[in-house]
Amino acid sequence: MIVLVLGLGLLAQCEPQVTLKQTRRGAIYLPAVYKAPRQPLLGIAASWNGGADAVRLTRADWYLNWSHYPSIATNAAFVPMINIYVPDDAAESDYVMGANEPNVAAQVNLCPADYVATWREIEIRYSNRKLVAPGVGDAGNVACVSPSGIVQPEISGLSWLIDFRDYYIQAYGRLPQIDVISFHCYMPPESPCDYRIATSRFVALAKSWGVSEVWVTEFDAGKWGAQNPQYLIDILAYWRTVPMITRIAYYQDFSYPAVSGDGNNSALTNAAGQLTVYGELYK
Repeated sequence: MIVLVLGLGLLAQCEPQVTLKQTRRGAIYLPAVYKAPRQPLLGIAASWNGGADAVRLTRADWYLNWSHYPSIATNAAFVPMINIYVPDDAAESDYVMGANEPNVAAQVNLCPADYVATWREIEIRYSNRKLVAPGVGDAGNVACVSPSGIVQPEISGLSWLIDFRDYYIQAYGRLPQIDVISFHCYMPPESPCDYRIATSRFVALAKSWGVSEVWVTEFDAGKWGAQNPQYLIDILAYWRTVPMITRIAYYQDFSYPAVSGDGNNSALTNAAGQLTVYGELYK
């Protein structure tokens, strides 16, 4: 009897280690390869304070800049964002993102009912793209009224999205187009976001709405002097275990606090355009 041996080929260096199991088919033995879950695409929320350096030096897959047109010369994909005013021509991309932190007063600062008409306009003007729901902060400080009339003095990101969907249904008698749910997660002292709890909540919401992707469109390992490289290691490892998390974007800004550098903040690059310990880990 002749036994055929099939070559496995070389696994790409970046592939996770796999377990091989021999599967019998008649007289031929074929190796069955089990691939690890899809890894999230690593991106950058790119401010003017080192965003271009961070995209380039970490070899990011994609980036956002809170605008509808790109600002960096790079091979990384750009995803446009539409906040309040809907432009005629957002940059080419498979996706269009909604407003940045509408439940945070220092950002877009909009209640769910106030964004419904804008979202409908986005749906009409960009009907050929996938739509990413507004990137809500896990915690918020905007006072909004729910469709049932309940005042929420500090509306959370989860509540904002739920109320937004309900207001949209009231206004148009149909479900809004939401292809991706997006949230932000900053560790204390900046924001009290527990990444495991937040992830489970937004993933559960996505599943209940039939949405297949969840993006973390802003996070970092602790600004304002809260140094914690191990946190970055842990959070990246965790998100690799959540198949619905398909993209993440690290917030890059070396200006927090005023003195920049490895020992002062958690930026990916410093003012000299060099990778920090966080940048090395993220790369």
